[in-house]
Amino acid sequence: MNRLFDVLLGLLVAIFAVALLGYGYAWWTSTQNLSQRYDAPLMDITLSDDPAVIAEGERLARTRGCFWCHGADLQGKVYYVAGVKGVRSIAPNLTWKARDYTTAEFVRALRHGIRPDGTSVQPAMPTFAYFHLSDRDLTALVSYIKSLPAVDGMKGDFSYYPYGNIRYALGEFPPNAADLIDPSQPRVSADFTPGSAEHGLYLVKSTCEACHSDNGRFRVSIAPNLQIGKAYSAEDLQRLMRTGVALGDREIDYQMIEVAQHRYIYFTDTEIAALYNYFQSM
Repeated sequence: MNRLFDVLLGLLVAIFAVALLGYGYAWWTSTQNLSQRYDAPLMDITLSDDPAVIAEGERLARTRGCFWCHGADLQGKVYYVAGVKGVRSIAPNLTWKARDYTTAEFVRALRHGIRPDGTSVQPAMPTFAYFHLSDRDLTALVSYIKSLPAVDGMKGDFSYYPYGNIRYALGEFPPNAADLIDPSQPRVSADFTPGSAEHGLYLVKSTCEACHSDNGRFRVSIAPNLQIGKAYSAEDLQRLMRTGVALGDREIDYQMIEVAQHRYIYFTDTEIAALYNYFQSM
């Protein structure tokens, strides 16, 4: 009897030791990932105080989702916190970041997903799309955010709960945002005729692909291929982008409905025409 007890106790101790080592490895790999350092060139821009540029920057902040993730006053907000899924993500107060970062550091965070200390911004940040923003649009966007007064809000945070460490080690979480960008690759051309298919491609790369691409599906796994846009008439696409009502009134993911109603209503008619022309050219 004593021998059986010793054997069972030995098995339990071995199982516990293996589990502890396994969790230790999961914690180490996830921690190493979050502390990984990246490098990309700093690019300074000349901020503008022109009211027209500031107004365009605000519009870009709306269409590209800054308010969507960072709150109505860019004060930061809880983006995703779920112990059962193992992750905590709080979008930071951008009015604080605008003061903590130099202009060049702020630009690099947007375009390359790299913080001043070299670590990556949060995985939810679609910097692989913002990488394609033109220098003109980036100047307007950063000029707007840096023109805002500081407001009370939330400090950003991205961390794993214990279960999240295990899920990361099992490959169930997306890569760091900075891993999804190759700084050596050319950006999509911003030299286009307004309303043209080339203009539409620019909008797709810098906006739509935040969800509707291989990288974007790390964030929204059910986002369909944009080839679906070819089925839309100009009127149907206008309705989708303004109201979130899809072709044939079919049921679509709630995120597209809310994005249309809160972000894409700020697209101009010319931009929606450009998207239509691009989809028809596919």
